[in-house]
Amino acid sequence: MLEHYRQEFTNFNINLNRTKYLYLSGQKVTFPTIEIYDRYSDLFSLETINSLKKALSEITEYYQTSRKAIAQLITFASEQYLNLKVKNLTQEIITAEDRLHIEWADQKIPLRNVNSLLVNEPNPQKRKEIYRKRLSVLSSLNDLRAERVEKLHEFSKELGYENYLQMFSRLNQVDYIGLDSKLQRFLADTEKLYTINLKRYLSVNLKLPLELATSADILAFTKRENPFFPAKSIVPTYQETLLGLGIRPSQNSLFIDKEMRSGKHFGTFCLPISIPEEIKIVFQPNDGIKEYELFFQAIGKSEHFAFTNKKLLPEFKYCGDSGLTESYGFLFRHLTNNPFWIEQMLDEKGSSELQTANLLTRLYLIRRYIAKLNYEIDLHSKGVASGASFYSSQISNATLFETDSAEYLIDYLDSFYVANYLRGLLFEAIFRDYLKTHFGHKWWQNRKAGNLLKEMWEVGTRYSIEEFSQQLGLGELIIEPLETEFFTNLRS
Repeated sequence: MLEHYRQEFTNFNINLNRTKYLYLSGQKVTFPTIEIYDRYSDLFSLETINSLKKALSEITEYYQTSRKAIAQLITFASEQYLNLKVKNLTQEIITAEDRLHIEWADQKIPLRNVNSLLVNEPNPQKRKEIYRKRLSVLSSLNDLRAERVEKLHEFSKELGYENYLQMFSRLNQVDYIGLDSKLQRFLADTEKLYTINLKRYLSVNLKLPLELATSADILAFTKRENPFFPAKSIVPTYQETLLGLGIRPSQNSLFIDKEMRSGKHFGTFCLPISIPEEIKIVFQPNDGIKEYELFFQAIGKSEHFAFTNKKLLPEFKYCGDSGLTESYGFLFRHLTNNPFWIEQMLDEKGSSELQTANLLTRLYLIRRYIAKLNYEIDLHSKGVASGASFYSSQISNATLFETDSAEYLIDYLDSFYVANYLRGLLFEAIFRDYLKTHFGHKWWQNRKAGNLLKEMWEVGTRYSIEEFSQQLGLGELIIEPLETEFFTNLRS
């Protein structure tokens, strides 16, 4: 049973990820989730989940790898069971969003292109108007989104859990409430530092008083205009960085899709299709630090997939702790904020203003993630009824950008994925300190650091973030290392 299941499990992931790649890269107009889930529905049935649980119960405690492998398949099947049950609503939302547009400057702008419009609009009032139009068309689907979340809650109980929160806490073995409590201290500790620096930055760089800042201004705030980061150097600097680590860029398995297509979605994405043989990065080359950050984040995740041992059980390649993959993404993303790296790779000396802007943007993102986790715990334990107002207050208070309540189900990912970002950031902070301690401040020039990364990447998702942290002697995930960089380098 397991051999056949693993083969179909692999086929499902390859087909789903290939379809996602074709859709996000603009090569496919639709994302046909219904057809894919119907074709592989046997993988996620209640009968199959119970069979996997029975198989797990028959494996003794001595065979920890086998037990973990089956446990990851159970997590996968349970999560996809929910996705199977809401596939029609998911497809309806995706299809409807693809047809949405706003009218601006006598043109119809497809929704997928509106962020590009926002990030390049210098006038605050025009940004607000563009954002208002975007939010108006997106929020027209909130009833469908709410129905989908309610269905997810309903079917999590069908799987025997008290609620959606309990389901994913048990399956992923993550105490989301405990994690939230720990991170609320981070919010409190950094509140004054964040407020002072954000007020100063918005006033100087966007000519915008803090009290007037809204979600419409976030893309302009995070763009951070800077002449040191040309688009033509992105790929060469990534290749040089990997070579410094003694890592040959994964040319045979990693494909960087930088073709300009009318249907290509805004942003940079890493999409592992067949691990480790076929990894895609969807990318639109542009100048700027933000483009470097997103590209290097995708590279960190891609190298994890590309160096995964192909002989591993498929569950250690296609499912498991996504937070671990995110941590590798953050490790490489944060290289592009390192003044030593900037000087070496771009022959420029990073200014204190640039470092302040980068750290402030990072602090904004972390605070937003924390607020989203707190909101999602409330959403998935109490329901959608009070979700809109709670979301607005949490995000607004944490980021200081006024946030409309209509965004509460637009800015949302299933399965508490935001916790993967946060756990990844906590681990990356202590792991980066480990690399500096053992291999020097320019650890990316040390082949021994590269060898360690390759050893970690090779085992895929066999181990969780917490397990790797213990193996490296780093202890528990704590907030202090994450806070230190901000208190050391941001002016209060």
